[in-house]
Amino acid sequence: MSDAATDGTAAPAIPGYAAKPDLRARRRLRNRLAVQEVALRMFVDRGYEATTVESICAEAGISPATFYRYFPTKEDVVLFDSLDEQFFGRVEALLAGHVEGEPAGSLVQAMSDEIVRVWAELSPAAREREAVRARLSYQVQQLRARQVDVLMSGTEMLAGLIAHHQDRSPGDLQVRVLAGAITGAVLAVVVDGEQIVEEYLPAVAEALRTLGEMLPIEAALRRSPQPVPDERRG
Repeated sequence: MSDAATDGTAAPAIPGYAAKPDLRARRRLRNRLAVQEVALRMFVDRGYEATTVESICAEAGISPATFYRYFPTKEDVVLFDSLDEQFFGRVEALLAGHVEGEPAGSLVQAMSDEIVRVWAELSPAAREREAVRARLSYQVQQLRARQVDVLMSGTEMLAGLIAHHQDRSPGDLQVRVLAGAITGAVLAVVVDGEQIVEEYLPAVAEALRTLGEMLPIEAALRRSPQPVPDERRG
């Protein structure tokens, strides 16, 4: 972990990521999942276009104002990924234990292994929820377009995590290229409808494993070099 996280100074903010959600955040997550479950069931039964926010609210027993507090748009009720906190938390743990100079490919393959573990821990109901989300995201044109925005946000969060643990700026080219490559591997699965119907996460894990194997051994993550003191001064 970078010195900034251990020397008493504040760690840099990582957009969209909260390492340890508090009780209020966990309660909000449960409520969001309950509404999402109702919405997904209605989308499957009635179709995405035919299901309105008002009908979802009536079925879930909430007001439209409450719905929009949880989900800014109807699209977001599908695109909201409850596994993000868990996944990014595991990515942060991997980065914290990443040895300087270790090939970036080994990190990406470790991320693939973590996704496999997450999938193995999911209940049958949670796996079905992910399958429905993936299917709708591919089949509904509005959702496919919005998925790009979601992936861009994920790239920003990944870049922030990588930069934090490598003492780099999130704007560092190597940081952004690695984050973009990881997002690209996910995108390769998202645009392939054949892969996402039932086992979206295993397909993502396989895509990341492929990326890890393609990264050359020389592509190592190294912390930014510290400036060398000028001995001529003073």
